[in-house]
Amino acid sequence: MRLWAIGADDSARLRGTAALATARMTYAAYENALRAPAWGRLTASGAPKPRLVWTATQVRDPYYLETRYVDELVVSGAATVLSPATWRAVVEYGEPRGDTVHGTYEEARQALDRLTDIGVDLPDVHRVIRARSVARSVAGWQRVRDAVAATHRQPVG
Repeated sequence: MRLWAIGADDSARLRGTAALATARMTYAAYENALRAPAWGRLTASGAPKPRLVWTATQVRDPYYLETRYVDELVVSGAATVLSPATWRAVVEYGEPRGDTVHGTYEEARQALDRLTDIGVDLPDVHRVIRARSVARSVAGWQRVRDAVAATHRQPVG
Protein backbone atom coordinates (compact mmCIF):
# COMPACT_ATOMS: atom_id res chain seq x y z
CA MET A 1 0.00 0.00 0.00
CA ARG A 2 2.82 2.41 0.76
CA LEU A 3 4.24 1.99 -2.73
CA TRP A 4 0.91 2.90 -4.30
CA ALA A 5 0.89 6.09 -2.23
CA ILE A 6 4.43 7.05 -3.25
CA GLY A 7 3.61 6.84 -6.93
CA ALA A 8 7.27 6.91 -8.06
CA ASP A 9 8.17 5.25 -11.36
CA ASP A 10 9.90 2.40 -9.53
CA SER A 11 7.10 1.91 -7.01
CA ALA A 12 4.95 -0.43 -9.13
CA ARG A 13 7.98 -2.54 -10.07
CA LEU A 14 9.05 -2.80 -6.42
CA ARG A 15 5.69 -3.95 -5.09
CA GLY A 16 6.06 -7.26 -3.33
CA THR A 17 9.83 -7.01 -2.99
CA ALA A 18 10.05 -5.66 0.56
CA ALA A 19 8.66 -8.79 2.22
CA LEU A 20 10.92 -11.20 0.34
CA ALA A 21 13.99 -8.98 0.64
CA THR A 22 13.45 -8.49 4.37
CA ALA A 23 12.90 -12.22 4.92
CA ARG A 24 16.05 -13.08 2.98
CA MET A 25 18.14 -10.55 4.91
CA THR A 26 16.65 -11.93 8.13
CA TYR A 27 17.87 -15.38 7.12
CA ALA A 28 21.35 -13.95 6.42
CA ALA A 29 21.36 -12.42 9.92
CA TYR A 30 20.20 -15.77 11.35
CA GLU A 31 23.10 -17.55 9.64
CA ASN A 32 25.56 -14.96 10.93
CA ALA A 33 24.23 -15.34 14.47
CA LEU A 34 24.69 -19.12 14.29
CA ARG A 35 28.34 -18.62 13.28
CA ALA A 36 29.03 -16.50 16.37
CA PRO A 37 31.30 -17.95 19.07
CA ALA A 38 28.45 -17.94 21.60
CA TRP A 39 26.39 -20.31 19.44
CA GLY A 40 29.45 -22.46 18.89
CA ARG A 41 29.80 -22.90 22.64
CA LEU A 42 26.11 -23.66 23.00
CA THR A 43 26.08 -26.29 20.25
CA ALA A 44 29.27 -27.81 21.65
CA SER A 45 27.36 -28.20 24.91
CA GLY A 46 24.57 -30.04 23.09
CA ALA A 47 22.09 -27.22 22.56
CA PRO A 48 19.96 -27.70 19.45
CA LYS A 49 20.17 -25.12 16.71
CA PRO A 50 17.14 -22.81 16.77
CA ARG A 51 14.93 -22.71 13.70
CA LEU A 52 13.77 -19.63 11.93
CA VAL A 53 10.01 -19.66 11.35
CA TRP A 54 8.29 -17.91 8.46
CA THR A 55 4.85 -17.03 9.79
CA ALA A 56 3.25 -14.44 7.49
CA THR A 57 3.07 -16.52 4.32
CA GLN A 58 -0.43 -15.59 3.22
CA VAL A 59 -0.32 -13.37 0.13
CA ARG A 60 -2.50 -10.27 0.39
CA ASP A 61 -1.77 -8.81 -3.05
CA PRO A 62 -4.11 -10.24 -5.70
CA TYR A 63 -1.39 -9.83 -8.34
CA TYR A 64 0.67 -12.66 -6.83
CA LEU A 65 0.12 -16.39 -6.55
CA GLU A 66 -0.99 -17.57 -3.12
CA THR A 67 2.20 -19.62 -2.94
CA ARG A 68 4.62 -16.70 -3.51
CA TYR A 69 6.01 -16.49 0.04
CA VAL A 70 6.27 -20.26 0.31
CA ASP A 71 7.90 -20.87 -3.09
CA GLU A 72 10.32 -17.94 -2.68
CA LEU A 73 11.46 -18.70 0.89
CA VAL A 74 12.61 -22.31 0.67
CA VAL A 75 15.77 -22.83 2.70
CA SER A 76 17.24 -25.39 5.07
CA GLY A 77 16.70 -24.71 8.75
CA ALA A 78 13.53 -22.69 8.38
CA ALA A 79 10.01 -23.81 9.19
CA THR A 80 6.96 -22.34 7.48
CA VAL A 81 3.57 -21.79 9.08
CA LEU A 82 0.79 -22.09 6.52
CA SER A 83 -2.87 -21.16 6.70
CA PRO A 84 -5.23 -23.87 5.43
CA ALA A 85 -5.81 -21.84 2.24
CA THR A 86 -2.09 -21.42 1.58
CA TRP A 87 -1.50 -25.11 2.31
CA ARG A 88 -4.13 -26.09 -0.28
CA ALA A 89 -2.60 -23.68 -2.81
CA VAL A 90 0.90 -25.12 -2.25
CA VAL A 91 -0.41 -28.66 -2.70
CA GLU A 92 -2.39 -27.75 -5.82
CA TYR A 93 0.02 -25.50 -7.71
CA GLY A 94 3.06 -24.62 -5.63
CA GLU A 95 6.38 -24.57 -7.45
CA PRO A 96 9.04 -25.77 -5.01
CA ARG A 97 12.42 -25.61 -6.69
CA GLY A 98 14.97 -26.06 -3.97
CA ASP A 99 16.78 -23.36 -2.01
CA THR A 100 15.42 -19.95 -3.05
CA VAL A 101 17.20 -17.91 -0.36
CA HIS A 102 20.95 -18.54 -0.60
CA GLY A 103 22.52 -16.52 -3.38
CA THR A 104 19.87 -13.79 -3.13
CA TYR A 105 21.32 -11.61 -0.36
CA GLU A 106 22.87 -8.96 -2.60
CA GLU A 107 19.69 -8.70 -4.68
CA ALA A 108 17.66 -8.41 -1.46
CA ARG A 109 19.95 -5.68 -0.12
CA GLN A 110 19.63 -3.76 -3.39
CA ALA A 111 15.82 -4.06 -3.32
CA LEU A 112 15.71 -2.63 0.20
CA ASP A 113 18.05 0.18 -0.85
CA ARG A 114 15.80 1.02 -3.83
CA LEU A 115 12.75 1.09 -1.57
CA THR A 116 14.52 3.47 0.80
CA ASP A 117 15.65 5.62 -2.16
CA ILE A 118 12.08 6.19 -3.33
CA GLY A 119 10.90 7.13 0.15
CA VAL A 120 9.72 3.96 1.88
CA ASP A 121 10.41 4.21 5.62
CA LEU A 122 11.52 0.60 6.16
CA PRO A 123 11.98 0.87 9.94
CA ASP A 124 8.37 2.08 10.17
CA VAL A 125 7.19 -0.70 7.83
CA HIS A 126 8.95 -3.24 10.05
CA ARG A 127 7.42 -1.73 13.21
CA VAL A 128 3.92 -1.93 11.72
CA ILE A 129 4.43 -5.51 10.51
CA ARG A 130 5.80 -6.55 13.90
CA ALA A 131 2.86 -4.95 15.74
CA ARG A 132 0.32 -6.63 13.42
CA SER A 133 2.08 -9.96 13.77
CA VAL A 134 2.09 -9.76 17.56
CA ALA A 135 -1.60 -8.77 17.58
CA ARG A 136 -2.50 -11.73 15.33
CA SER A 137 -0.45 -14.08 17.49
CA VAL A 138 -2.06 -12.84 20.70
CA ALA A 139 -5.53 -13.12 19.16
CA GLY A 140 -4.77 -16.68 18.02
CA TRP A 141 -3.58 -17.74 21.47
CA GLN A 142 -6.63 -16.12 23.05
CA ARG A 143 -8.90 -18.14 20.71
CA VAL A 144 -7.08 -21.33 21.75
CA ARG A 145 -7.34 -20.38 25.43
CA ASP A 146 -11.05 -19.61 25.07
CA ALA A 147 -11.72 -22.88 23.23
CA VAL A 148 -9.92 -24.88 25.93
CA ALA A 149 -11.77 -23.00 28.67
CA ALA A 150 -15.11 -23.64 26.96
CA THR A 151 -14.31 -27.35 26.71
CA HIS A 152 -13.58 -27.52 30.45
CA ARG A 153 -16.85 -25.76 31.32
CA GLN A 154 -18.96 -28.36 29.52
CA PRO A 155 -20.44 -31.17 31.60
CA VAL A 156 -18.75 -34.54 31.18
CA GLY A 157 -20.79 -37.56 30.12
